[in-house]
Amino acid sequence: MAVAALREDWLKALTEQAADALGPIADVIVERAAAEAASFDELRRRVAAQMEQAARLRFLRATEPLAAEVRRTLAPARTAAAEARVSAAARAPATTPDTLDRSDPGFVESLARYLAANLGPNGGAMVHEAARRCRTKMQLCTRLANAVSDQGLKDMLLRRALD
Repeated sequence: MAVAALREDWLKALTEQAADALGPIADVIVERAAAEAASFDELRRRVAAQMEQAARLRFLRATEPLAAEVRRTLAPARTAAAEARVSAAARAPATTPDTLDRSDPGFVESLARYLAANLGPNGGAMVHEAARRCRTKMQLCTRLANAVSDQGLKDMLLRRALD
């Protein structure tokens, strides 16, 4: 199934649920995930992977009725083996190139230096604290952008999130 074939109201509902945890960048995250996902369930997992654990659980719980509607409507034929693979994937999200801990260890340090130079020593500490709570570069940049008041820094961080 091509996710692009999903009804617009389903994607809008998913985006609205994601916005509770991700803020205004949710529409970009859903759009990018929809371009890469092969199913609605995979789309949900990709979006959820951008959230902290508690928010991820709330999002998956809140969007399960929507996912059930999509499954009923599209009536995919799934075997027990395919269902097991989906379940395993939901428990352990795949590492992607934008994952903080493996792809680019200097990313957090460069952000810490930049914010320390612009906000003082607390800027660097803020980056390191946020990095401990984030799984991806996008999530880190979004969290930092929400935490700063300087519009120039906010814009730079959101651009980094989208790179």
